[in-house]
Amino acid sequence: MDHTKSLYGTGSPNATWKGGFSGSGAALQKRDGTLVSSFVNRQADNSQNFFFFMSFDHGQTWSVQGTSGTTSADEPKTLERNNGDLSIFVRATGYNFHNVTSDNGQTWHYAPQTRFTSGISGVACDGEYMTWCSTLDGNPWNIAFETLPNSSTARTNVSICLSTDEGETFGSPKTICPWGSGYSTAVVLPDGTLGVYYEEDGYYNAHNYVLRFVRMSLDWASDGRYKFTEEQPFHPIPSEYTPTGINFIPAPTLPQDNAIYDLSGRRVSDTAVPGVYIKNGKKVLVR
Repeated sequence: MDHTKSLYGTGSPNATWKGGFSGSGAALQKRDGTLVSSFVNRQADNSQNFFFFMSFDHGQTWSVQGTSGTTSADEPKTLERNNGDLSIFVRATGYNFHNVTSDNGQTWHYAPQTRFTSGISGVACDGEYMTWCSTLDGNPWNIAFETLPNSSTARTNVSICLSTDEGETFGSPKTICPWGSGYSTAVVLPDGTLGVYYEEDGYYNAHNYVLRFVRMSLDWASDGRYKFTEEQPFHPIPSEYTPTGINFIPAPTLPQDNAIYDLSGRRVSDTAVPGVYIKNGKKVLVR
């Protein structure tokens, strides 16, 4: 299904936008079921700005949400924090922009061109920005990470860097591939290891990269500081978080009145931000 006209271009709410794209790699499903694709557009003046493509009905319809979290944007990535805030990571040359929103991008906590003050910096390149494990799922730590080339001169030395404050600051990088390497994405596997998929043994514009998949433990990535064990096992996101939606509340206990509730059964105001809510015992989409 083509959703373009609901997002940008002629006949859309953003008819003057020249085009745009979502960064390669992983997108995000929030814990309330919202699908989030971080998006860069090219506006009429040729500036590149950052927005969210979001779906509140499991991909049936999509809309542009928020105001630009940064200008001169490129290939953004987004993770969800435990409190529901969205934290963005935007590619730039020599550093990466960072911002946080509590209302799906309607307002931002930091100035548009705020930079990360720690972690990997260097050449402009797409990478990953993701949660490895969360205390919400029964794990003892909140661990997020970034993967990027750790080099100031070339796309080389793809590395991983861990964060213990949900992607706000990072520790020291650890090398995944010490030679020519570029774009990377990642997935948290069911046993708590991390799979990283990246370009290796190539050079920008040379079109001769090998695509490599590697698997690593949190123990390795953290130099032994964090380790899943039999006594302290990895707890993945529960299986009821699925691409078709989330059932936090069994049907018999859904609130039956005309008020609006979130998916955890907490009453919210009638001016709730766009999303999926409970009203009269049923899930409803608030735009």
